[in-house]
Amino acid sequence: MVASQTTPFRTPMSKRTLLRSGDELRGNFGNSYVIEECIGEGGTAEVWRAQGPKGKVALKVLAPASDKGEAVDFEKTMARLRNEFKALENVQSKLVVRSLDLGVHEDRPFLVLEYVEGTRLYEWLARENFAPDLNWIEALIDSLCEAAAVLHAKEVDGVRLAHRDINPNNIMIVEREETVRVKLIDLGIALVGRGMTTVGGSAGFTPFYCAPEQVTG
Repeated sequence: MVASQTTPFRTPMSKRTLLRSGDELRGNFGNSYVIEECIGEGGTAEVWRAQGPKGKVALKVLAPASDKGEAVDFEKTMARLRNEFKALENVQSKLVVRSLDLGVHEDRPFLVLEYVEGTRLYEWLARENFAPDLNWIEALIDSLCEAAAVLHAKEVDGVRLAHRDINPNNIMIVEREETVRVKLIDLGIALVGRGMTTVGGSAGFTPFYCAPEQVTG
C-alpha cells in the first residue's frame, strides 16, 4: 500500500469505520498527521493521503476487521506493523518506499510512509493497452531487479529481506520518459526475522505473480 496520484483499485469496506478528512492522528515520534483523502483500500488496510510536519505523507491504517467482518487480533497486527516499519527503516533506498513513523488511532494501528508521486504499474499498462515498447519493458525489468537486490542486501534480525509479493499493484512507476525508475511499495508482506510475516495474516502472496515455491511451501 502507498500513496499515488492516481486512483487505485478499491475493495468495499462497508463493515469498517472509516476515517474522515480533517481527522488528526499522532505518531509515536510526536508528529501529527491531518487526514486529507482516502487514496487506496485493500483487504486489511486503507491508505490515506495526509499532511505531516514536512509535507505530504501516506498513512496505511489497518482495519479493525477484515473484509469478511472478522475481528483482527490487535497485538499480532501491531507486531506485524512494527516488522514492516523495521524492514523499511533498514532499507533507505530511492527504489523502496520509506517508513517515517507509526502509531495507533482509536485502536487502529497505522504506518506513516513516504508519499510517492507516480502511477501503479497495472494502471500504466492499462492505459497503454498492455502493449508497452519492448525497450521500455527491458528497462523496467532492470529497475525491478535493482530494487529487489537492494532489499536482498539488507537484513532484519540477521535475516535478509525479501518482498514476497512483487506484482503490478505494488510497483510504482515514478519516472518513465527517457529512463524507467520504479519504487517498490507495501512491505507488509516480507520475510522478517525467522519466519514469513504478513500484516493481514493472509497467504502472503498474489497467486498469479508468486514463485512456485511460495505455493508449494
